Amino acid sequence: MMVRTRAIGMLPSRRQCARYGGDLRPRQREARDGPDSTQRRHGKTAVDCSYHHSVTFASADLPLDGERLASPALAPVMRAAYNSMVSSVEIARLSTGVSLPYVEEGGQSGVPLLLIHAWGESRGSFSRLLPLLPRTVHAFAMDQRGHGDADKPADGYAMADFVADLVAFQDTLGLGPCILVGSSSGGYVAQRFAVDEPSRTLGLVLVGAPRSLHGGRPPFADEVDRLTDPIDREWVRSSLDWFEFHQPVPAEYLADRIDDGVRMPAHVWKLALAGLAEAAVPTETGTIQAPTLIIWGDRDKGLPHGEELKLAAAIPRSRMVTYESTGHLVLWEQPERIANDIAEFVDQVIRGGPPNG
Repeated sequence: MMVRTRAIGMLPSRRQCARYGGDLRPRQREARDGPDSTQRRHGKTAVDCSYHHSVTFASADLPLDGERLASPALAPVMRAAYNSMVSSVEIARLSTGVSLPYVEEGGQSGVPLLLIHAWGESRGSFSRLLPLLPRTVHAFAMDQRGHGDADKPADGYAMADFVADLVAFQDTLGLGPCILVGSSSGGYVAQRFAVDEPSRTLGLVLVGAPRSLHGGRPPFADEVDRLTDPIDREWVRSSLDWFEFHQPVPAEYLADRIDDGVRMPAHVWKLALAGLAEAAVPTETGTIQAPTLIIWGDRDKGLPHGEELKLAAAIPRSRMVTYESTGHLVLWEQPERIANDIAEFVDQVIRGGPPNG
């Protein structure tokens, strides 16, 4: 089965190149506090991930079939170029016992924005959104425990563990109240954070996020239960068939998400899914008081029909925006529109008004 979309080759703009660096040769980069400080001030370690851009991606309008996505043509050169368009990667060493890599975008004076990726993904899922965010925010995209390049402990994948990491991340970086942007199950974690930590929550942006994961065993759960290490790339590629796409998604971006799945060990696939599915429904354990923007795709078949209305009804200060011709993975399909809606939402939060203004 082919994913219902087309892929496009994507080159960063001149503006993005200026912001992110320049050729594919890595260059030495000193930590902000000097060459020897290594970001000790917040328990952070800087990792050189800065590049100059001088690559041309191969082709456009590529069909997203298994042969093309699994092809060596997308690895390593195209993906390396695509993934390196970040200013730097740093490591937050948390009091919860794990170290989480993260990237940041924006000035220190901006409103703190925590970007929380979905199960099976990484901070890289926000790579197309980060350069589009408004100057009024200071955004942080991290790998959650077990995902991406984060530590992968043998256990500790309950909802409470993911929430505790967010609290520790705020403390480690010395951040005040933040707006949390959660994609898919990342939005489920964000809801629980807002219920448990209202004083730390400035606002929520829930992008294709479920209200509840208690609607029965997901159809792909049996496949996940059978996973063993090392994770098979072809299985991860085929997992894209769980979702329909209705907007163009760059082939390099999809290949990067396949890399996310391959890097995640079998025990994390299983335990993280169980931790989310077994957690109490956040809006049934307390009331989210923070202003909330709910973004939903009108062709989302990943979540039960009508859940978006129930979610909006459960959050008093919420506003729902529906994107036409968009599936469950809204972040993958509509980063530009999400960036615009976040900009408007942040302005409203700064002014202290309700999300529906």
